[in-house]
Amino acid sequence: MRLNGFVWAMLGLSLGICAVGCSDDGYTNDHGLGAPCTCEGDGCAVMGIPLPVPVNDSTVSGQIVGCENVDTTGMTGGVVACLRTIAGDAAIMAPPVWAPKGYCTYSAVKTQMENERFAQMATYGDADALTACPKGSTLLESTFDYEIVGQQAVVLNKTCARSCTSDSDCNGDGEMTCITKGNARFCYNEENFKFMKDYTATPF
Repeated sequence: MRLNGFVWAMLGLSLGICAVGCSDDGYTNDHGLGAPCTCEGDGCAVMGIPLPVPVNDSTVSGQIVGCENVDTTGMTGGVVACLRTIAGDAAIMAPPVWAPKGYCTYSAVKTQMENERFAQMATYGDADALTACPKGSTLLESTFDYEIVGQQAVVLNKTCARSCTSDSDCNGDGEMTCITKGNARFCYNEENFKFMKDYTATPF
């Protein structure tokens, strides 16, 4: 079974009422980029690691809930994903990620490592082809070294984040704030950049 997204899966936390709709200091859940989300089905996690893109094959299936309005018109390379929290104690399997209520995104990840099976497990979408994000969002791009199950890997991550002008544009209930990077401002959680020390942010 292909673990096609565990690197960016963010252990199953209760998502509460904001998984289907909430308002926080002016934020309205539009079920688009940056919205809270969850995943339903037995294809949503592997070995306790929540997958951003669920597995759907002859044995298991999963469905993202909450990202129904993510507009991918004209987009290439990425897939709609629900980032969910990966706790620090799972770091041997995947980089820790912080998204307590889930985070809808359009994203792709490419992992290069000697073990091709592990590399495929930690890959989804076509990161090389993802060069733009939907209007009103910001492309976060980073390449970093990481050790997956004791083996060195180089990970290319591309994620479309909701753009913002203030914290009120972000899902504060999901601990997302409006982060400034160069001329870009986007909704995300600062904890997610602890291992991605070098990244670019390009607004669209």
